[in-house]
Amino acid sequence: MSVRDAGRAVAMRVPSFATVVAGEWLKLRTMRSTWWLLAAFVIVTAGMGATSSAGGSDPSTEDLAGRLVAGLALSVAFPAALGAVAATSEWSSGLARVSLVVTPNRTRWVLSKAAIVCLTAGLATVVALGLTFVLSMARYANSSVALAITDPDVLVIFAGAPVFVALMAGMALGMGVLLRHSGGAVSMAVGLLFVAPLIVPAVGLPVLTEALPTSTGLALMGLPSPLNPAVALVITLLWAAIPLAAAIPALKRRGA
Repeated sequence: MSVRDAGRAVAMRVPSFATVVAGEWLKLRTMRSTWWLLAAFVIVTAGMGATSSAGGSDPSTEDLAGRLVAGLALSVAFPAALGAVAATSEWSSGLARVSLVVTPNRTRWVLSKAAIVCLTAGLATVVALGLTFVLSMARYANSSVALAITDPDVLVIFAGAPVFVALMAGMALGMGVLLRHSGGAVSMAVGLLFVAPLIVPAVGLPVLTEALPTSTGLALMGLPSPLNPAVALVITLLWAAIPLAAAIPALKRRGA
């Protein structure tokens, strides 16, 4: 065999990005926890959103649109947990050694896993919001404040919420690769989403408070926030990109 033929043989054994993505989707959909977490996410999002929309007197259209995502304040923890578990299950099951042998390019492996997790979380958000919208508007079918799916406020929510949730799942995935421990990764993500907004304002750091995911998520969905949506998108991207970027060299250094 010539050197050129040998090079081609080696190249044929290196999976493409699309192949790695397909493999990661297979792993994600065969985890039982994936479907439990996604089901809980949809149910909590739709249940809390519909309950919030049904409460009190007839709200304004802007207020009613904001109530559609009332459940996300809590339910975003489920996609975050999915991202963390998608990473840490590789080590808890012992699959990491096989995965990293099949996909020796650590960057490709992390990015393909992030692509699948983020896409899954984003699509689940669309489903959850769609169900929320149907349940919420049932009460206001004959009301002047009833919203249409094409209303600008609703479209902004349907565009921004999946992006926010997907990036939070990607952030937790990066934390999972870094820590390799489900409890630690989930705790870190949940702490950033729910505990940090309580602690940071108390220590007098208003600028940092505005940069927390809870604030950037509101801006992405067109809800009241001190941030411009474009700035909020950049900051939210950084919340996901930094753990993922840190995970790649850590994976290269520590191996499987």
